Amino acid sequence: KPFYYGFRPLAMTPECAFCTADRRSGVAPARIQRMTQLQFFFDVVSPYAWLGWHELNACRGRLELEVEPLPVLFGVLLDARGGVGPAEIPEKRAYTFRDVQRFAQLAGLRLSGPPRHPFNPLKALRLCAALSDREARFRCAGKLLDAAWSEGRALEHEDTLRELLVAAQLSTDLLDSISTTAVKDQLRAYVGSELVLDR
Repeated sequence: KPFYYGFRPLAMTPECAFCTADRRSGVAPARIQRMTQLQFFFDVVSPYAWLGWHELNACRGRLELEVEPLPVLFGVLLDARGGVGPAEIPEKRAYTFRDVQRFAQLAGLRLSGPPRHPFNPLKALRLCAALSDREARFRCAGKLLDAAWSEGRALEHEDTLRELLVAAQLSTDLLDSISTTAVKDQLRAYVGSELVLDR
């Protein structure tokens, strides 16, 4: 089951591991390359992004994996492909939340869900886009995703975002930057880079 909204390997080690040969077939061991860098495309509106963040956070140190978190607007990606979000189709919405609940239990996570869904994630995503440091952006993404999906908080409210910045040990001055042209353009660039992958 792919937890991530989307991911893309950026760099591989020249050699890392060997798969075990099948003694009966006589096939020689194959050389396997290991990812060292990965782009994590996410939208805080997606519960699978929440699951994916926790999966990456749990394994990135062990795997020595450098993660670049890239906020994207799921709605824009859907529009570009002529799609409809699962939350907008009653049957898919019901299945999605059952599916996420199962995987949350397996991961030991508490699923609460935001006050309403879908919600407008724009301010939260711009907040992440305003952070140039990858580690700070990853930490901020985790706080936002947990707030929505584990704590049931509304990410559309600036008071909530301010509290989460403090919890992530980030400056609340970032809130003043989310309406700037530079931050808006940065988020558009992240969305554009995801769209390019499917061409």
